[in-house]
Amino acid sequence: MSTQDGGGGRAEEAVLAFFLNSNFFAARGIKFRFDGEEVTDLDLWAYGAGSLTHRERVIVDCKYKTKHAQAFERVLWAEGLRRATYSEHAVVATTDGRESVRALAARMQIRLIGPDLLADLINKNSQTDRLAEEDFLRIVLPEDDKLVGRIRDRIEGAKGLLLKADFDSINAHLSDLKYFAEESTRVQARTGLVRAFYLSSSFFLIALDYILRDASFLDSRDVRGRIEEGVRFGMRGRAGARILLASLGPKKRSELMRAAETVRADILGEFIVRHAGTNWFFQTALTLEAAAYHKRFTPIAQLPLAAQSVIGLLLDFHEIDRHILFGIND
Repeated sequence: MSTQDGGGGRAEEAVLAFFLNSNFFAARGIKFRFDGEEVTDLDLWAYGAGSLTHRERVIVDCKYKTKHAQAFERVLWAEGLRRATYSEHAVVATTDGRESVRALAARMQIRLIGPDLLADLINKNSQTDRLAEEDFLRIVLPEDDKLVGRIRDRIEGAKGLLLKADFDSINAHLSDLKYFAEESTRVQARTGLVRAFYLSSSFFLIALDYILRDASFLDSRDVRGRIEEGVRFGMRGRAGARILLASLGPKKRSELMRAAETVRADILGEFIVRHAGTNWFFQTALTLEAAAYHKRFTPIAQLPLAAQSVIGLLLDFHEIDRHILFGIND
């Protein structure tokens, strides 16, 4: 594991591993934005699918300091951020072991990872097959991206969308996936872009899992209709798109609506509706996220069939030749 980030990076990776091992989806370093403004960073965000109808989102503040851990402040801050992000739970991981900190956390219903457990998690995670976030980015980002930041910005933006799972987020993930697939033909280190594609695919599936959490109670035709309309018109739907375009001239408005109608959302709808109301999206997202961060690159042909089918679907949706990614090996 990279030590560039010091104890804080190791602690965050250890807590992330704890959530992954507890069957949560998790991501480090998420920027929280409000009304277009960057507010703060989340050390860690986790997502769990406890049942067919229950989902829980967790924000985690992780402070690894031998002195002045500011645990009281972090507990208060975590509760505020939990409410701002509409998350169900908040966790504070701290090296401050005072009983008064634990008492305040309990009063505010904040889960606490104290110094003993945190040290144990760090020790258990000292030998791992998983890339730390810093090492993942060094592999994924081409040399020229350090100057222009195109891929880094997309990955950061996609992480932020985890806090806002709706069809606008779905469409942003679809745009990222097209970019990563096409960009993989232009760079020398192609496996890095495949890793980015895996990660973006996992974000896409997590967003789908949350959006369709009530699918068990809906008719499959309604679910498919919701998917197709959302992919074509975003979270506002067809009616909302018409309102949004009302200020445009009739010809331009008609052109844009026709263009949206031609989006091949039926390809996605037909596939997705087969798995709606199950934990298939969540479990496949875990598989793809693990492949993205594994120290040894895993070609698509060696992934489980569920992950391969999602990748094939997404490439077909964008009319991209499957061989572009399926043919990339280490």
